[in-house]
Amino acid sequence: MNGLSTKYLPPLLLIFLAVLSAGCGTDKCCCPGEPGILPLAVGYQWTGVSTAYDSTGTVEVVDTLVYVITHDTTIGGETWYVMASDTVEPVKVGALQLLAGRGDGIWVTEFGVPDFEPYLLYKYPTADGETFMLGVDSHTATMVQVSTIDVTVPAGVFNCYCYMMSATWQSADYSGTTTTTTLTEKTYLAPGTGYVKTEYFLQYDDRAAFLAQCWELRSTSFAP
Repeated sequence: MNGLSTKYLPPLLLIFLAVLSAGCGTDKCCCPGEPGILPLAVGYQWTGVSTAYDSTGTVEVVDTLVYVITHDTTIGGETWYVMASDTVEPVKVGALQLLAGRGDGIWVTEFGVPDFEPYLLYKYPTADGETFMLGVDSHTATMVQVSTIDVTVPAGVFNCYCYMMSATWQSADYSGTTTTTTLTEKTYLAPGTGYVKTEYFLQYDDRAAFLAQCWELRSTSFAP
């Protein structure tokens, strides 16, 4: 294979893949008269097609990737929902995140890390062109840009909010050569449906960015 492989993407991408947020169980995080940005119920499941590409655009892996809300828990009087993901059906517990709907959108915290400070992941209500900061403090915060777009996936056509964020880091190989990597995530969410599509773009040093992985919604289901 001539292109750079993305079969084993960096840990940050695994974090992004794990963070499928859930909306509120009441109307507290919804626009008046509108559905929430993500339906929230234990047993709610998103099934989609995940495709990984190398740097030349050659398809490396095509698989079914499932996200499911497995259970809920109460922390400090607030209900948090546990989301798991896996490429195997029936779903096995994979990467976990704790998610909650609040008045300004979707919040996330780490599963099993009591001292981890929750932070806003998906602002909602929001508007085309709006920006907000994702992260705990000035050292970890990332700018998120919001846009609106119609998205076509196997499940149909959805009017989505696109949340775009990037992260950059440096790594060295065995010879000491340093590579700067930029990972850009675009997450497309549709009110009332939730997770519709994700795209992950990689850029190495000053080379052109390329689409490394894409997930597209095939179906949703609810099995409480």
